[in-house]
Amino acid sequence: MFETLIDSIECHDVDELTEAARHWTEEYLQLGTGSLKTLIDIAQLGGIQFVSQLSNLSLRACGQTPPKTISIGIPVNCEDHLVWYGRIIPPGQVALAYSCVENYLTFLGETKFLIISVDQETLLKEAEAMGRTEIISFLEGKYHLIYPDPVALAAIKNYLQDLWQLVKISPEQAIEIRMQNLIHRDFIPLFLNLFPCDKGQNPKVSFSKRYILVRKAEEFIKDNLHDPLTLQDLYEHLQVSERTLRYSFQDCLGVSPMTYLKKQRLNGVRRELKASYGTPVKINQIAARWGFWHMGQFSQDYKKLFGEFPSQTLGIFPK
Repeated sequence: MFETLIDSIECHDVDELTEAARHWTEEYLQLGTGSLKTLIDIAQLGGIQFVSQLSNLSLRACGQTPPKTISIGIPVNCEDHLVWYGRIIPPGQVALAYSCVENYLTFLGETKFLIISVDQETLLKEAEAMGRTEIISFLEGKYHLIYPDPVALAAIKNYLQDLWQLVKISPEQAIEIRMQNLIHRDFIPLFLNLFPCDKGQNPKVSFSKRYILVRKAEEFIKDNLHDPLTLQDLYEHLQVSERTLRYSFQDCLGVSPMTYLKKQRLNGVRRELKASYGTPVKINQIAARWGFWHMGQFSQDYKKLFGEFPSQTLGIFPK
């Protein structure tokens, strides 16, 4: 739905801000006194619109969410500073808005706010494929405050941090078709996991069947080591719901499918680095091919798993 776009805009006037937020048809009113400075980063990748807004003054925003989308708003380091439809968005909660909903948001003081919009039809299809059909009930209203699992919220915040790192450091790599497809397949499950699960719908699958399912998943991963896989690739290939796959991995391996995939990707990076030992290759490019964009976090994860830094594996620095 969203055409590929990467843009960064600095605004010092509410009219400039209104023009920058034209995708949301927002109109802004300055409430705080002083010189306004608002930074807006926009990345439209993989059919998803990612927006980061950092403002230094109190603002009032009125407008509409993009048509045929489902959008979420995530406060970042601004406790009790965001008021949505007259309600403060408390820590740990996320604002959810349906297509073309009137949006009334007040920023109190310095705030940072992340907004992600996904094509409605695509999201509902993915929800059905993941066995998360109860999510449809959330969309019967026009807007909600949802309280996601803290682990799911932390996962999506970490992912967005890595994504913005990629966009700022290597925008030409971010817009590659292969990378955009990877972003889409990685992000949609994280988006859906923000919605609370219906506890009564946990899948009842015997341990033996779960073990067989995990073995099939491992074989599929092994057969596709040439390309970084996503959670969506797994449950679509195995023809099971995301929830069944998650419980099976947790019971049999003690980790989530995403954690297992992350370790597989780290192993993939290590194989490439070892194959390139002593050559002038760029570690960040190899890491990005396997879905790692935040180099600081990647290096920490790599060191934790393998006991050495990527540069040591490559032979740049002594072990």
